[in-house]
Amino acid sequence: MLWEEHRHVPFPGLADRDLFADLVLADDGVAGVMFWYVRNEGKALTDQLRERLVSSARDLRWIRRRARGREARTYVDRLLRMADLILGGSPAG
Repeated sequence: MLWEEHRHVPFPGLADRDLFADLVLADDGVAGVMFWYVRNEGKALTDQLRERLVSSARDLRWIRRRARGREARTYVDRLLRMADLILGGSPAG
């Protein structure tokens, strides 16, 4: 499962120090929703959770365009895949 894989991947080393705070916040947004989603066995998201996930995915896309390090891009790509899967397969944001 993608979520289990992600939980065991260390936070990326940051060649992109200027993106650190943004990535921490976006990661927390996706992870919080994912944790809720898995714990509730795939139950439909509330409007508030959906909004949080869409916002976090939008932030991750912004970060992805600016990330220079491969490790950070791979980490962001995994978060985006999870967000897109939960939001119905269409890219969020």
